Amino acid sequence: MSQLQVKRKLTQDASQTKKRVVLTHAQKRQLCLDYQNTPRSTQEGLATLYNIKQNTVSDILKKKEKWLNVNPDSEESNKLREKPVRFPQVEEALSLWITNALAAYL
Repeated sequence: MSQLQVKRKLTQDASQTKKRVVLTHAQKRQLCLDYQNTPRSTQEGLATLYNIKQNTVSDILKKKEKWLNVNPDSEESNKLREKPVRFPQVEEALSLWITNALAAYL
């Protein structure tokens, strides 16, 4: 192989890296339920099932009480991440404004 072919192969391999997998709250809840309900389930097995790394499974299981309390039918269950509110007063005022605007136009 020439040096140019080797360079191309290296760039092709680098572009085919594994993409980051983000689970929704409902999926994290289901992972915790699978771990509880399946006898002899391992973190490695769950990691391959959900296409994530083993340490991610471990992190989710550390907070399993939080994930088991998520209602799978709620809007919150479709969230991917939790962001803390930086300005709670602005958030509250915006929420009130939206509620009033929707009530006025409906």
